[in-house]
Amino acid sequence: MRVLLVTTLVLCVLYCTANVPSFGYSNNNDRYAVDSSLSTANANSITRTWTYNVGGPVFASPVTGVVNGVNIVFIPSYDGWIHAIVQNTGAMLWKRQLSTYTGGAWATARATIAFYSGTLIFGDNASCKLFSVNAANGNLNWVKTLVCYSSNNF
Repeated sequence: MRVLLVTTLVLCVLYCTANVPSFGYSNNNDRYAVDSSLSTANANSITRTWTYNVGGPVFASPVTGVVNGVNIVFIPSYDGWIHAIVQNTGAMLWKRQLSTYTGGAWATARATIAFYSGTLIFGDNASCKLFSVNAANGNLNWVKTLVCYSSNNF
């Protein structure tokens, strides 16, 4: 069973990270983007474009992706929601409770979601499942059950 779990995770990592920058800006986790338009000379002129209230704390980094030609920000919140927000306007594209995917009464999002080619991929340790969701509408594509081990098993 451990071989199955490791194989599944390796395939997911390969699928999700092939030529796809991570939330740390790049696969090297640089955590900064080279942007010559921002400097100390013009920092005072920066204004807020929009705000969006996710309704709960956010422990994971948001991830962005292009869906139908539109840049979307995906934010998992610890109160159990995934929010899809139009990057240029701050308008909500969709939001979904994680419990609709997991089937559990309460689910939280503490890890960053992977985005690849119009698909969101994330896991849930309470249900030991890996989920694939359509990034355009939040509908479930597939669910894979993984092998879970408690801390007592190691």
